[in-house]
Amino acid sequence: MPKPCREPTSRATGRSVRAAALGDYNGDGNADILWRNTTSGEIYDWLTQDNGIIGQHSFGNPGAVWSIVG
Repeated sequence: MPKPCREPTSRATGRSVRAAALGDYNGDGNADILWRNTTSGEIYDWLTQDNGIIGQHSFGNPGAVWSIVG
C-alpha cells in the first residue's frame, strides 16, 4: 500500500524527476500522473481532479530492475 507523501511537490519535482506514465489510478475518470526520480529510483503519484492535485503518494524505491510499463 502506498504511503501518503507529505512533501510531494518538492520531492516529485526537479531535473531528475520524470513523468513515467499517465492513467486513471484511482478510478475517478481523471488522468493521474506517475513520477519516477531517475537518480534515486523513487516513485510518486499525483491523483488529479478538476485541474488540481487531490492526493499524492510515495511508493518508495522498488529497485533498479523494476520498470514502469504503460
